[in-house]
Formats: sequence, structure tokens, C-alpha cells
Amino acid sequence: MKLNIPAPTVERLTKLFSLLQKNKIEGKEKISSAELGSLTGFRAHNIRKDISMIGALESGKNGYAQESLENVIGNTFGFRKKKKVCIVGLDMLGAAMLNNPDAGSSEFEIIAGFDSNTNRMEMISTKVPLFHLYEIEEKVKELGIEYAILAVTPENAIKTAERLVTGGVKGILNFSPIIIAPKNGVQIRNIYLVEELRLLSALDAANLQQM
Repeated sequence: MKLNIPAPTVERLTKLFSLLQKNKIEGKEKISSAELGSLTGFRAHNIRKDISMIGALESGKNGYAQESLENVIGNTFGFRKKKKVCIVGLDMLGAAMLNNPDAGSSEFEIIAGFDSNTNRMEMISTKVPLFHLYEIEEKVKELGIEYAILAVTPENAIKTAERLVTGGVKGILNFSPIIIAPKNGVQIRNIYLVEELRLLSALDAANLQQM
């Protein structure tokens, strides 16, 4: 069933879910929208509106029950289900993500790595199975890979993304410095480091102008 939820709301609720998971160690059962706002930088009224869109949770005198809120968000977006991920492009960035310590504590499991350089793959120390780039379509289908992290060169990014889509992935996190447009319903997030730094700089400049 397709959820009619705006993208900004989805992003905020996803960040709230991650926060609630980490906040468990505090041993606190309730949390208010104001507290959530101070921890995330979101406005409290936006948080209340976002939460109202996914369930009938009410904020009592002491706020939301953290466990209930986490469960509602997790069940709404399928965060409880394990998902298989591959990394394509095993230069410095891709190789570093292969052994991501956070992967084991989330619903995402990195089960394969792909690269065009056989010598490079032989030098990487990892328990994750590695395959040559030409095997992408076959292995994505065979292993049931749902999501891909793309860290290849700009000239190979679009073609490689198309092969991942052909293999059947549902989403691509693109770290290549080139924008890849969504295709055939596949979700694509383009993360360009220079652009992210530029955004930080712009936010800093805007904040200074408001002071």
C-alpha cells in the first residue's frame, strides 16, 4: 500500500526513529515534542504534525511513550525488516563502508561488494563476498539485494546505476559526483560531498544574517 506522506515528513520521522533507538540507553520512557525538537533541530509543532500522520499516538502530560512511538514509525516504514545491501566501487570510500560497524546494529546487511579492479579486490580485507562489476545484474537478482551504495567514478555512475536497476534494486545511495535521476520507480539519493559542504556554508551564512 502506497503511503501518502510528504517527503519532508518521511525524512523527519526517519531521523526521529534513529534518535529514539539511541535514546533507549537513557532509560527514559517518555519524551516530549519539545525535547525531540531540541535534539533534532526540528520545530516541535512539525514533529507533532508528522507523528499524527502515521497513527493516533497522543502526547500526554509527559510526552510520547518512546517505545510506542518507535514501534509506530518502524512498522509504518518497514524498519523492522532486514534488508540486503551491496557496495559498488571499492576505492577508499567504498572499501571503508564495507566494514561499517553500524551496519550490524541496523536492519541493513551489507552482503556483497563490486568493483572492476580485480587487484584492488584481492587487497581488501573483509568478510563480505566481493564480485567483479560485470556480475552485478546476476548477483543482485541471485542474492536478493534491495539497496545499493554507489561509489564509482562519474563516467561510470549512470551506466552502473542502470545495471543495478536492471538487477532489481529498490534504491540507490549515490556518492558519485554526478546526479542520477530516479528511474523505473527506483529511489535514488544523490550525496555529493562538495554540495553538502556548500549547503553547510550557506546555512552558516544565513544564520549569521539572522543574528
